[in-house]
Amino acid sequence: MTFEERLKLKQRSAFDVIKNKEQVLERKEKAEKQKLNAQKVGKKMPRERYSKLQVSILRPINIINDQPKLHTRDPRFDNRSGTLNQGLFQESYAFIKEYQDERFQQLGEKLRSAKKQGDKDQIKQIRDLIGNDKSFMNKNKKQKQEKEVIQEQKKVNKERAEKGLQPLYLKKREIKEMQVKQKFEKLDKDGNLEKFIQRKQEEKDKKRR
Repeated sequence: MTFEERLKLKQRSAFDVIKNKEQVLERKEKAEKQKLNAQKVGKKMPRERYSKLQVSILRPINIINDQPKLHTRDPRFDNRSGTLNQGLFQESYAFIKEYQDERFQQLGEKLRSAKKQGDKDQIKQIRDLIGNDKSFMNKNKKQKQEKEVIQEQKKVNKERAEKGLQPLYLKKREIKEMQVKQKFEKLDKDGNLEKFIQRKQEEKDKKRR
């Protein structure tokens, strides 16, 4: 091999080394740009982890707990608790109604005394409590009326079955209509129907204003 050939070979190898270095630098720059772009997607967005980083050998190990896991259950939605007997429930907790009536009277007395004192905060607080009690009592009253309607319909169905007729099953709308009918009949019997209608009319007029 001549001297010129050796010189050319040396120059070529040096050129290859420089070219390889440039390629490595380009790759690094490209990787850094990708990393920056991933971080600059959005200020509030989570940063994306660079995928080409070396994974650490030391990793967290999940320690297995030997203690048994506690399984909680809600008795309201568990079949093991049995079905709710509404009649038995009301009989067992009938004393609550007496307690509510006493509490309602006490709140009325407190409200009157608060009005005399002119304490607006206390008046508002007592009125909220009275409103909660009233809504609870009205709910129980509606449930009781609905139960009475269903029991009456059961009696009617029993009579129809004895006559060889098909039973009639009431829809929710029909049950509500019968409840309203019973309510108006009771008000008419007590002589409070006109007052009730007048009060409802006044409430409607206030809403229109």
